[in-house]
Amino acid sequence: MRKLLKGRFFVYFMLSFLILSSCVGIKEMAEEECPVIDVNVDIESTVDDATGFFDSYKYAVLQPDSKYPMGEIDVIDVKNDRMVIASGGTVFIYDITGKLLSCFNKKGHGPDEYVDLQDISIGENCIYALSEMKKKMLSYDFEGRCLETYDLPYSYAALQCSDNGIWLASESDNESKYDFSLFDLRKKAITENCLPFEKYQSTFSSIRIFNPFVFTGKDEMLVVKQYDYTVYDLNDNGGNKAWAYRFNTPKQISDFGENLGYWELYQKLGSEPVVMWPGVLWKGKKHVYQTVGIFYILGRFTNIYKFSLDNPEEKGELLHVGLKSYEGFPFLRNEVLAIRDGYYISAMPLTEALNIAKNKGVAFDSGNVEDDDAKVIFFHHFKE
Repeated sequence: MRKLLKGRFFVYFMLSFLILSSCVGIKEMAEEECPVIDVNVDIESTVDDATGFFDSYKYAVLQPDSKYPMGEIDVIDVKNDRMVIASGGTVFIYDITGKLLSCFNKKGHGPDEYVDLQDISIGENCIYALSEMKKKMLSYDFEGRCLETYDLPYSYAALQCSDNGIWLASESDNESKYDFSLFDLRKKAITENCLPFEKYQSTFSSIRIFNPFVFTGKDEMLVVKQYDYTVYDLNDNGGNKAWAYRFNTPKQISDFGENLGYWELYQKLGSEPVVMWPGVLWKGKKHVYQTVGIFYILGRFTNIYKFSLDNPEEKGELLHVGLKSYEGFPFLRNEVLAIRDGYYISAMPLTEALNIAKNKGVAFDSGNVEDDDAKVIFFHHFKE
């Protein structure tokens, strides 16, 4: 930090700052102490019993649409017993049982269309869609009718609805110099910028690999940054450090240089088990369940670390999803798509779910869905 200027130059500096900051609210990160959580990510240290993490599960077999077949699920959001799924530019709306309510594809260059569908978020009465390439955010009703379009000053990689507006996350450095911006829907403008870039960021991954909005609760929004082991609270004074992680891996992400893209890092790391960043989480009354992304072979699966924020010095537990089959949770196999309302949400093809049910001798009701390409959404409920 520079020393405070004195005399007239100091007055001029302060007046200039006040004039500039009156246009867009800028909240700096408070330099406060935060809990540091020690995590052992060794695969041999993972627990063998998932009952300490989950107490139940349910599932929804998604009804297919004849016009728009669903491919890989790019992003999913769940709110008020409604699921919205983006796949290959098509938006599918389901109820919580898997019944198809509607679907639409607005991919194109028209004023009410998106070139790319980077991210989606369910609002109170609509769906917000982010087109990174067009630098636009669009809102649609649940039948696919465009309600409003919003021009954005920069390209953003992710969005999340909040009570105050729409939070937008940058993926690489832009002229705002901040990672997160709050978009006021009424004013159609950015009104706050939070968490300044600590360095020039030229990384590129994808919302499918990295999601900065890891938790949205009542009066609380927790976020992370790429290649950063800290969890930040956006709703408490703009951008406070909530907690940080210290991983026991031989090397840390900072050992491999700055300004490297995802694929550059992947090739450079080789077989090094290095943590990329903390992932989506569930913050319950007693425990935090934080997913962790790791390079190397473990990065193809999801690791979940369970710990207590009230007693951060206590050793937590690590569960590895993907390499083991857990008794009582036969469908706990695939990487996390989202965490909402205490549920770990994942998906698998219907054929895979039927094979697991047959081999494990567990009940599975596919309803009237017989399409081999159909998807099943699983909701595993975190234990409290």
